[in-house]
Amino acid sequence: METSSCVQADLSGPVATLTLNRPDRLNAMTVEMDRQLRAAFDIASDSPQCRVIIIRGAGRGFCSGADRDTAGGTQSPLSWQPCPARLAEFRFGYLLESPKPVIAAIHGAAIGVGLVLAACCDIRLATCDAKLGFPYSRLGLVGEYGIAHLLPALLGSGIARELLLSGRLFSGTQALDMGLASHVADADAFDALVREYAEDLARNCSPRSMAVIKNQLRDAAQQTFIESLHRANRELDAARQSSDYAEARAARRDRRPPAFTGD
Repeated sequence: METSSCVQADLSGPVATLTLNRPDRLNAMTVEMDRQLRAAFDIASDSPQCRVIIIRGAGRGFCSGADRDTAGGTQSPLSWQPCPARLAEFRFGYLLESPKPVIAAIHGAAIGVGLVLAACCDIRLATCDAKLGFPYSRLGLVGEYGIAHLLPALLGSGIARELLLSGRLFSGTQALDMGLASHVADADAFDALVREYAEDLARNCSPRSMAVIKNQLRDAAQQTFIESLHRANRELDAARQSSDYAEARAARRDRRPPAFTGD
């Protein structure tokens, strides 16, 4: 366990857990937490033993949004980060570009930038009673950090418009119904859900396959269907030459769990 003032990082196994660690402020985001999260994520993403990365919050919530005491009522996002010219420069671009699957484990509040952070993860798991929302319209603000682009891709235009325009809060169970959360559980079963889900990915899914699939999904938004088909054919040819494909076939033949290497 590596601990900083704002983020705890457990990098000891194939599943890395990064914990936002300002529980007294419901893990409200600050510039320093933002910096420390990215630094811890980069270490996890670069670790050969890490297969899956979990982001969660300490205490009673995931992330309650930007810390108003440090952000200031009129502070521009440019004071957090200049407008990016490419994905790697985007505030949460590292989540989208990482070859490893990223799970947001949401309990309690995930509001504003906290929910944008979760939306940039690959998979969202939530407690049934989690409180989520994009309350920008109720604060005299607007959709930030590309959420007006990300959310319709995740949920469809109609649901995205309703959530952003109304600024209403909704529960983890409602997030599941919308498709924003993949699975939910009661609070007392949530840690087990997160652990078992992440361990299943780490144990049974090829790191190489997951990295390529993430890349395919990201690029598909800018491609025609035919371009995506051509990319899939190229990637499939390469996959069939990989050691992970050979291992998957051997594991099926021998009726044993696979021992993927990611090569």
